[in-house]
Amino acid sequence: IDGARDAAAIVAELRAELAARGLAPPYVLVGHSLGGLYMQYYARRHPEEVAGLLLVDATHWDQLGRMRAQAPAMYGTVRTLSLIMMGPMRREFADSVRAGEQVQASPAPAGTPTIVLSSSRAAPGETPAFRVLLRRLQDEIAEEFGARRHAFPVASGHYIQRDRPQAVIEAARELAGCGG
Repeated sequence: IDGARDAAAIVAELRAELAARGLAPPYVLVGHSLGGLYMQYYARRHPEEVAGLLLVDATHWDQLGRMRAQAPAMYGTVRTLSLIMMGPMRREFADSVRAGEQVQASPAPAGTPTIVLSSSRAAPGETPAFRVLLRRLQDEIAEEFGARRHAFPVASGHYIQRDRPQAVIEAARELAGCGG
């Protein structure tokens, strides 16, 4: 796929694919990590299409900027790791700052039912100060979207869907109105 790999491009592609498959809104959107940033954009730009929003250790709209300012060593590590990314992943990382700017420039969240799931376990090499920053960023996402709940599944790392899949399933079912 050529062109920008920012939030506007990703969400436009997703909406086109959903329409092509005949899947009509409203949707329960689930986004992990950078995908969570894209789903924040979708919910802000098209709230009439969103029945619920589940953010799974989602990227904050100013995550790299805050890391650079408050956790420069971890920022350097992330930037170095980005050098080994391949293809679309590398392009999406490169456009992630623009994606965050697009999220912040979009209308405020419109009361979409939202659940935020955040990791509870530090990654290898993660400093306590960096863990505090990540917690603060996740709290800001939950506050911005007026999350009905913000949970930290026990012993979950960044890949909550792998470490605690039932927590993700229950949250998605809750937002879909299927109970927990």
